[in-house]
Amino acid sequence: MRDFKISVSNLRSGQSKSFNYTVPEKLWHLPEEDIEIVKPIQIDGILTHAGDFFLLKLKVQTRIRLKCTRCLEEFEKDYLLDIEEQLRHADHEDNLEELTDDEILYSTFLGQEIDIQQIVVEHLVLNLPLKRLCKIDCQGLCPICGQDRNLSHCNCEEDIVDPRLQALKQLLKEKDYS
Repeated sequence: MRDFKISVSNLRSGQSKSFNYTVPEKLWHLPEEDIEIVKPIQIDGILTHAGDFFLLKLKVQTRIRLKCTRCLEEFEKDYLLDIEEQLRHADHEDNLEELTDDEILYSTFLGQEIDIQQIVVEHLVLNLPLKRLCKIDCQGLCPICGQDRNLSHCNCEEDIVDPRLQALKQLLKEKDYS
C-alpha cells in the first residue's frame, strides 16, 4: 500500500502547505468487513504550522458499499467527510503513552512526516453510521419467513411474546382448555 505522508520539515511557524491525492479505491481497505470503497478517494487538505502544533484540515470524498442492517441488501452511498486534527510532534515513541491532560487534545506523530492515510482511515471508520439503512423507511426482513418486506408483503402473523411472560401465556392456554 502506498504511503500518504506529508513532510513537515520545511514548514515554518505560520506557513501552510496544500495538497491533494486521488487514491484508487482498491488501495485502501477499511477494517470493517462488510464495507467496501467503490470509488476513488479524493483527499484535499491543508497543513498549517501553528506554533507549537500543526493544524490539519482534510476534505475526503468517496463512495462506499454497505449492507443494510434491516434487509441485508447491499447499497451504495456517497461519503463526504471533513476532518480537522491538531497534531503535536512527539520526541520519542515512549512519549506517545505518557500524555498529560493538555496533550490529550492533540494527536501526535513521530519523525518529520504526518501519515495522512492513518488519520483518514480512523475518521472514515469512526464516522460510519451505526445503523446502516438502504433507505430510511426500510421494512427489513420478516422474522417468520425471511421475506424482504420492501419487495412484497407476506401473510405471516407475528405473535411476539416476551420470553419472560411465556410461562404466563402457557397457564392461560391451560385454563382455557379445562
